[in-house]
Amino acid sequence: MACGAIGILRPVTPHVLRHTLSVTAIQKGISPPVLQRLLGHDRLVTTEIYLNLSPEEVVREFREKWYMAQRSDGGSMDAEGHVRH
Repeated sequence: MACGAIGILRPVTPHVLRHTLSVTAIQKGISPPVLQRLLGHDRLVTTEIYLNLSPEEVVREFREKWYMAQRSDGGSMDAEGHVRH
């Protein structure tokens, strides 16, 4: 099946597939050193090009981790991330 038939407009190359896998792995929480080994990179700095997260992803992860830490400390937060006393 041609990519255009399923709505993929960019050419799909091995590079695009590798990049998509890498970004998805980072988004799913795979650590950069693990991804480095999976991709066969000699240097971590080469793998770090996949760490360019969108602002929405940064906010989502911060809130997720911050809320988890607050719950374990017995505190609570409002929807904007402010600690309730």
